[in-house]
Amino acid sequence: MLVAARPLFAFSLLSKNWILILAVLARLASPATADFSYLVLAGYALLGRRQVIQALLLSWLFTMINSGLAPDAAYSAIGRYLVLSSAFLSVVLRGGFSNQDRFFWFTIALGGFFILHAVVISPMPDVSILKAMAWTIVMITLLAAWSGLNHLQRARMQQWLFGFLVLVTVMSLPFLAVSEIGYAKNGSGFQGMLNHPQAFGTIMAVIGALVMGRLLSQKRPSWKFLAMTLVCIVLIVLSEARTAGMALILALGVSVVFILTFSGQSIRSAMPVLQSKRFIVLALLLLVFLTVPGSPLRSVVNDYMGKSTDVDNLWSAYQASRAVLFEPMITNISESPILGIGFGIASDSTAMNVVRDPLFGIAISAPIEKGVMPLAILEEVGVVGFILVAIWILFLLRHAAANGITPFLVSTTVLLINLGESTLFSPGGMGMFMLILLNFAVTKPKSTKFSQINSYKVAVNA
Repeated sequence: MLVAARPLFAFSLLSKNWILILAVLARLASPATADFSYLVLAGYALLGRRQVIQALLLSWLFTMINSGLAPDAAYSAIGRYLVLSSAFLSVVLRGGFSNQDRFFWFTIALGGFFILHAVVISPMPDVSILKAMAWTIVMITLLAAWSGLNHLQRARMQQWLFGFLVLVTVMSLPFLAVSEIGYAKNGSGFQGMLNHPQAFGTIMAVIGALVMGRLLSQKRPSWKFLAMTLVCIVLIVLSEARTAGMALILALGVSVVFILTFSGQSIRSAMPVLQSKRFIVLALLLLVFLTVPGSPLRSVVNDYMGKSTDVDNLWSAYQASRAVLFEPMITNISESPILGIGFGIASDSTAMNVVRDPLFGIAISAPIEKGVMPLAILEEVGVVGFILVAIWILFLLRHAAANGITPFLVSTTVLLINLGESTLFSPGGMGMFMLILLNFAVTKPKSTKFSQINSYKVAVNA
């Protein structure tokens, strides 16, 4: 299980950073110190590229933390922008935008298109511009931070990142027995120390992708990674996050098929585990248990897929849960297919809850809920924007595939999650977490004269 991944060691990774410990304690202590915690993170981000990634990850956790564990932070929206601004300044001061590749500059161009589109098309230009600028700054900051690490620094950062995710998971487990916290959102889906079961399920899917990527790169799969994969799947089922579960499973299939296209590697070199008799036998046994009528495992899967709806297949379940989101998008697309309705604008813009800065009246928050990311993009920025985003995603997948099966599997998992929860272009919540992982997947370490390290092995073995 994930406990086997040395949670005490994972905790030591965090305890070495006393500033982060101070920020965590401040976030948990009181409403007044909860706002102060973002200020601590902003200062910490100025210390280096590694600190930039850590500060942004902690700002995500502070925003998504279970309200039963921490008080509300009244100025969290402003706090997030403060951390982001500090992180951006940190990479600028370290020359992070020099010697970048085409993906970096295409990302800036895509962000520029979003901003220009907002000025011309959006019914709420200040809201759209804010969201477009936030996404662009988050992306280029993370690209610069990850690519600015050398091999050793990147290996340590990956180790810290994996340890952090394991720590969040392990600290969530006790709340399986405390329903008023662990199941606070809807009473049935497990959310752990996060504020929503979907968020917890997404975390488990990403950890599962990291572990499965390591598993696929082994010639003989270890029992430890097999057990960790199983635990991730069990926790996804407990969260009732169908999107996360299906994304992880589909990402495995997509990776097997498309790793050849994007990386040029053979299946044998990219995924040695597929030649393992142990892996094949276990996979066949799992398939049998899933297909045999009356199997307890099949019953669990059917209950998980059906959730609270009366459906009998996956597509029906998807339609039942997402139709309320994608039907208005289809209507808007049919009415404005070329220009769209505006970046980051809800399908019904009149229903948006826009929070503004009390001093200057600047829009600082305007959350929306959309599923099916391709439809959301087409609805918001039209055909031209959709084509540009599609090219950007192809760039992303090609870079991830060049880095190996683990980054490619993480990338495809994140992208497939966005078929049910469109958050990739909204870095205020779960989008921040996804962008941190995507930028890990698409970047390479900075070349140095020192010997290179297999950083993915170090990270997963932590």
